[in-house]
Formats: sequence, C-alpha cells, structure tokens
Amino acid sequence: IMRVKETLGLQGDFRILETLLNVIHADFEKEPLSRIDNDLMQAKMVLVDITESRRQCLDELGHRGLFVRWVKD
Repeated sequence: IMRVKETLGLQGDFRILETLLNVIHADFEKEPLSRIDNDLMQAKMVLVDITESRRQCLDELGHRGLFVRWVKD
C-alpha cells in the first residue's frame, strides 16, 4: 500500500499504516501498549479484509510508476 501511495503520489495521513508496518520490527516491542489505539485496530481490520487478488492488484500497481505517470500526463 505504501508503494501505491508513492506511485500515485497520494497525500494524506498514513501514520496509522506506518505504525502497522513498524509492528514487524523488533524495536516495536519496546513501545508502550497505549500505542495500540482504536484507529490502529480499525486500520488493521480493514487491511485483514484485503483479498489475495486485491493485494496482487495493489502490488502490480505499485510497480507500474511509469505507466501511472504516463496516464496522468
């Protein structure tokens, strides 16, 4: 999703997604539990519902930066 954000030049608040991505890093274990709030849990629930085919579509879109720029122009 972050690659798609960069490819499409999306603007907005992606802090919750960045926090979810940081969960896989070992240093996140040192973060306080208060870091897990309702917004984080809701974002996680939305991401869990992404099907494999949608994930593949997002992955392909993220790799097609030149095509996206061509379409935008």
